[in-house]
Amino acid sequence: MTMMVQTSTDEVPELLARIEQRRANGLDRYDEWWEGVYRIVTGPSREHQRLLVAMLKLLEARLVDSSWEVLPDINVGVDKEDARVPDLAVTSLSQHLAAQGRQEDRCGPDVGA
Repeated sequence: MTMMVQTSTDEVPELLARIEQRRANGLDRYDEWWEGVYRIVTGPSREHQRLLVAMLKLLEARLVDSSWEVLPDINVGVDKEDARVPDLAVTSLSQHLAAQGRQEDRCGPDVGA
């Protein structure tokens, strides 16, 4: 099933309440917003998860340098315009630690899938 619905919270103000309800019920884990457009995303299928695990194992086996880490479902670029949750991210630990020192979690992955 394919569904594309795009509207504005100015046109349908009750959408804000529905988004808040999703957050309150923990249903927004995979939701994203791209250039200010909120996207409701469902959880991954079993087949998708199997592929993700295989990719994770493959990447981890090839990252011999301990200054890198492979992470599933990491928030990327969280601000008012963009927030994305790639299936998999390869990120530099030094970049992450630098962002933590600035009290932010805005550093993006070096590779995302």
